[in-house]
Amino acid sequence: MYLYRELRKQSLLACLKLSVSLIAFSVLFVGMLISVSSSGLSDLFSSPLGVFCLPGLWGIARLVYALCGGYQSRVRAYIKSAPDPALMLEQLEQAYGQADRSLKCFCIAGPWTLVQDGPATYLYETLDILWVYQFTQTIHSITSSNTYYLTICDRDERLQFEMSINEVRQCLQAFAAYAPFVVRGYSSQLSSLYENDRFKFIKAVRQRQEQVMAKQGGQETARDE
Repeated sequence: MYLYRELRKQSLLACLKLSVSLIAFSVLFVGMLISVSSSGLSDLFSSPLGVFCLPGLWGIARLVYALCGGYQSRVRAYIKSAPDPALMLEQLEQAYGQADRSLKCFCIAGPWTLVQDGPATYLYETLDILWVYQFTQTIHSITSSNTYYLTICDRDERLQFEMSINEVRQCLQAFAAYAPFVVRGYSSQLSSLYENDRFKFIKAVRQRQEQVMAKQGGQETARDE
């Protein structure tokens, strides 16, 4: 299936970045052990040094898990929970195929938004997203370094997805273009409202949704005339 194939490809590429290094480390260690040991691999499993093979095994397991689509468990669960899973998969694949996917880690596919957090795929219903903003974590040592996150808040929780600064900005631009009803940008007042009166926050976003949809409907009517 096209959707799962593309998502598995992204997961595999994300896993490769770390797994290749881990596998190479373990292979190098095993090679060194064999070269200095008279009994070869038999010493590997009886020696405490065999623990150095675990990173490579873990790296291989991650690659196999990615190839099997394990990192898309949230997408599968969402589709399975639909009244007609086959129809849901067809609609999601069509929306995903027509969406702007120039940004590999993020895609607004009409009614759905997909975020790739490393190898893991997160799926949102776009209308359930209330608020998005950039979060910057600064680490001070000899020199200061920044880590950037796209923060997505829905009715249940706020999650942070690590990205480059350009990716975060492009995601926010995508929300402005494809889901303008979503609140964008951080403020302490919004944070307080989200944490302390989420019902009011949801109500305000729903009103924005209605206004945007009404405006879009009026524009489409004008074009038809």
